[in-house]
Amino acid sequence: MKLSDTQRVILSAAAQHEMGLARAPKTLPAAARNAVFRSLIKTNLLTEINAPREHVGLGWRQDDDGTWIVARITDDGLRAIGIDPNAGDAREEDEQSPEAIARRNAERRAAAEA
Repeated sequence: MKLSDTQRVILSAAAQHEMGLARAPKTLPAAARNAVFRSLIKTNLLTEINAPREHVGLGWRQDDDGTWIVARITDDGLRAIGIDPNAGDAREEDEQSPEAIARRNAERRAAAEA
């Protein structure tokens, strides 16, 4: 899939977030943000989860009961920006768990600094 610059920026930022959560650039208007997020979710590059309490500010929409929803990068999203989600040791934990994403992001940051 060919990514737009905006999609690439959003996915790259999510890949660096400790929980893999996406954030739109501050200069991106809300309507454009919503369109980009919907597109990334539809193509399984992002997935929606209930916002963790400490990251409610990253919510991009609210569901019918007012719960903030955040978008989290998927393994397909990581691959789309050239990151192998399975790099390193074999995974015993759920690949999409917040802990697994945080660990992978920490490993990537450490490798980038080396």
